[in-house]
Amino acid sequence: MSVCSITNLGSCLPESFFSYIQSLLNGPVQPLLDLVKKLLTEPINIEVFRGFWQLIIYVLSFFYVFLFIYCGYQFMVSGYDSAKRTQAKSWLQRIVIMILLVNASFFLYNLALDLAASASLSMYNLIDPDFFKIIADDLPSLGLQLIFVGAYALMLVLAVFLLGIRFLIVALGVVLFPIGLFLYFFPPTEAYGKFILYILAGLLLLPFFQSIILVGSAQLMTDQTFTNMNIIVATIAFALVNILTIVVFYLALNQTSKTVANVDIGKTVVGVGKWFI
Repeated sequence: MSVCSITNLGSCLPESFFSYIQSLLNGPVQPLLDLVKKLLTEPINIEVFRGFWQLIIYVLSFFYVFLFIYCGYQFMVSGYDSAKRTQAKSWLQRIVIMILLVNASFFLYNLALDLAASASLSMYNLIDPDFFKIIADDLPSLGLQLIFVGAYALMLVLAVFLLGIRFLIVALGVVLFPIGLFLYFFPPTEAYGKFILYILAGLLLLPFFQSIILVGSAQLMTDQTFTNMNIIVATIAFALVNILTIVVFYLALNQTSKTVANVDIGKTVVGVGKWFI
């Protein structure tokens, strides 16, 4: 903005007015944008859940003894039956891999969080920072900003809320991750373990795809057709981000309800017994 003086007072005053209105509109929006960026791009600190993770590992370790006893028994009774010995070796390999992954699950999960956050940040950095700003250069654009600023702020508030829920679930995922690995490597419960791992993977990758939506929307602003329409494009972009989040949550909850409804403890116990037999 140019410095006001007697010579340019006619152009400086309107410029100062629009700049002042613009700062007023961006004031309450900027903290929301900062929160959205933080929730999308910063890795989640899971150190606070390390104690819960250690408790889960301690509980799961009780089952290792029984699994090794089972493998030893299979080797003993297989005799010269090559098929049974091969099956016993295969199961022993699964147990060893499972133990290694389960006990390293905290570090693996933390690494996955860092990689997902880095991918989201690299994508987010492609967005022009001006894309998120409310820009009012003249009366028509000012009127447009005033009309859509409420919807824009609402989409940002909803985005912060949904991303906050995702943040909490993913943080707690460090406790669910070893359980999912354990169930996945145990044949009778493999489907349950796969279900847990798929949900965690989907929530981990969600910010990356949300960032892609924002990048694609920001690219539209390079087209002259969308000049001075950044607030409309940004509002639609965050609406799409929220819709994607809601769809992922719905699919996860729907699949969870189906899994819980289909759980038959008696059949599961019988299935485990049959598998050992």
